[in-house]
Amino acid sequence: MSVATFDPTRISVTDAAATHIHEQVARSGRHHLRLGVKESGCNGFMYVLDYIDAPADDDRAFPVNADVSVYVSEGDLPMVQGTEVDLVTEGLRSPSGLAVDPAGGKIYWSDYGTDRIRRADLDGANVEDVVARGLQQPQGLALDAAAGRLYWTDWGADRIQRSALDGRSVRSLVTTGLQSPQDIAVD
Repeated sequence: MSVATFDPTRISVTDAAATHIHEQVARSGRHHLRLGVKESGCNGFMYVLDYIDAPADDDRAFPVNADVSVYVSEGDLPMVQGTEVDLVTEGLRSPSGLAVDPAGGKIYWSDYGTDRIRRADLDGANVEDVVARGLQQPQGLALDAAAGRLYWTDWGADRIQRSALDGRSVRSLVTTGLQSPQDIAVD
């Protein structure tokens, strides 16, 4: 996206993302995609994607192509307007958990196909490993930006762990009584 084409009131979708959205919406049996946000951790938010048949009364439409639109509720619009939706697959095998730190300018994800937790700038640049060793299918991911901590579930090792946002100081919090933990939230 260039400065000349940036419109802070719109949601734009790259051609690669539009093709992927169209395929995924068709596969879901629904007609459209809703983009939203929800609080995750103390200062973070995470994107929420839902396949829908019809928009809600307060949804605003952003056409992807002739058949599919991305809808955003008026309440979520201030958090996502100006966003460009893109499809990036380089270095991804099986991404699962996702956490966004808008204040820190980072997006974090777990990838159970590579057994890593990674992060990048919000525009997708500067991808780096946060935790690259000792994981066995990391799944859920939650961010506590105020405390500077990242939490995750490790489905393959039946445990819950945490680290600093840069991956230092990995610590196991729960190692017994779990069976294939998948999701996690910080309250």
